[in-house]
Amino acid sequence: MKRPVFRLVCALVALFGASLGLSSCADDLSTGVWVEPTVTLTRQSEPLITDSDVTRQTYRAGAENPYDAMPTSGEVNVLVIPVEFSGYRFADGVVKDIDTLFNGTDEETNYWKSVSSFYEESSFGKLDIKGTVSEVYFTNLTPEAFLKAPDPSGQSTNGTSSVVSLLRGAVAHYKSVHGSDSTKAFDRDGDGVIDGVYLIYSFYDYQTAEENGICANHTYWAFTARDTLAPDKDAPIASNFVWASYDFMYGAVKKGVGVDAHTYIHETGHMMGLDDYYNYDQINANANIPLKYRNFTPTGALDMMDYNILDHDCYSKFALGWTSPYLIDSSLDFPLTVTLRDSVSSNGDFIIIPDASSVYGGSAFGEYLMLELYAPTGLNALDSGTAYRGNRPKGFRSAGLKISHVDSRLVRVEGNTATYVNGVTKSDLASASPSGYYVVAASNTPSYSLEKEGYRLLHLLESGASLTFDNYDEANGTAYDSVSYATDFTLFSGNAKRNGFSMDRFASFFENGAKFNDGNEFGYSLKVNKVRSSSEGACEASITISKN
Repeated sequence: MKRPVFRLVCALVALFGASLGLSSCADDLSTGVWVEPTVTLTRQSEPLITDSDVTRQTYRAGAENPYDAMPTSGEVNVLVIPVEFSGYRFADGVVKDIDTLFNGTDEETNYWKSVSSFYEESSFGKLDIKGTVSEVYFTNLTPEAFLKAPDPSGQSTNGTSSVVSLLRGAVAHYKSVHGSDSTKAFDRDGDGVIDGVYLIYSFYDYQTAEENGICANHTYWAFTARDTLAPDKDAPIASNFVWASYDFMYGAVKKGVGVDAHTYIHETGHMMGLDDYYNYDQINANANIPLKYRNFTPTGALDMMDYNILDHDCYSKFALGWTSPYLIDSSLDFPLTVTLRDSVSSNGDFIIIPDASSVYGGSAFGEYLMLELYAPTGLNALDSGTAYRGNRPKGFRSAGLKISHVDSRLVRVEGNTATYVNGVTKSDLASASPSGYYVVAASNTPSYSLEKEGYRLLHLLESGASLTFDNYDEANGTAYDSVSYATDFTLFSGNAKRNGFSMDRFASFFENGAKFNDGNEFGYSLKVNKVRSSSEGACEASITISKN
């Protein structure tokens, strides 16, 4: 296996979009025949560990002090610091807009959601984020000079190191104004590290700057990173932070009219430990990977952790501890038929199916197929009906079953050796150290995957069994310089051409042909009998599962 890569996680802009009509659950889904369920599944207990738990211990590797991750449940207070550059002071009303961005009601945003209201809904009421917006921190530097200024030790800085230096100065300034112990309010677990800091800077993001004729360094973007200062329980320090332009607030709504939280919501997912689901190697000209993986779009762009749109999918919610799965395993009597409700109206119903020879490990961290019934309602409604910022793809406009191949297996890294492990517990993570720690092996960025480039963290399968997300011309051995998006036709439905899954039919979607990444036979086949409106007006799917 390759040595783990610790990732700077960022927001990504799509280059172009598509347009289709939004439909309700029942529209054009009249195909297929409804089959009544033969078994009622029981939801599994809460996950043993979450992405936040894993992130906290993973980043001990190579660092003297532990990194942090935002808690994923309960009331979480985060520190939001507006940062001003010389020549780019905040206009009247912007700091108030920043407060609305984090804490406002849907009506106050006048567009969609605030960070707080999004996560309250997405987590099914389990997470309550409250943002404290501090006084403006003034740098006395222009954006250009800031990236050339030495850090406190006298060393020249650039990029992320400049931002980390600013982070330390901004938090120190907050303590000088409010008292050295004031940051305890942002350290819920008392580990001496602030749960989350957002630096909202007054310069444009680099793309908007270029549109205004200003050549800007790519540091002026949105990303999440972590500092490694020693924890201080008396005066908690900053570790987990977001760096983002104020300008993202006005990406889809005019300044003075409302605020847009899409980018900040995406970055908050990173604060809790979620990875990007898009592929960095698409924009990395130096990526030394085979062309067939270069422009691959594993989730088809349609997810909050991909192109910053829609709700989080059920894998993310599972990994964050907000919901738990219904489980299909070999102990059941086959064939069987189940009814799956849409994940929006059901508080996150979804099904996982490990291969027939494996045992569920009690958390999101394993290899399995995930079945989620998507509906263009709730947090999906806005981005399904309107192209975000005018250039993003719209979300799925009709209901249908998302089938994803998940490979979030953990490895224990010791020196240069990485070994897959199952059933990792919180006590395992608590005992981890730089000489033996846990990390998710696969990534949707091929060059980040520890074993094989084709082992993806989360891969949305396409109902037609034709692989279109790879942007690769196999006959000519060339990669297209483009991005492929998922569409309504990606979803499985009762349509005879879009209703079935078997490993033989979908062998091209798996790195090992008709086997899982771990080498095991999957052992099942699936058929979507029909998707329809339920008696309560939500959506439901009838799915038959057979054992091979």
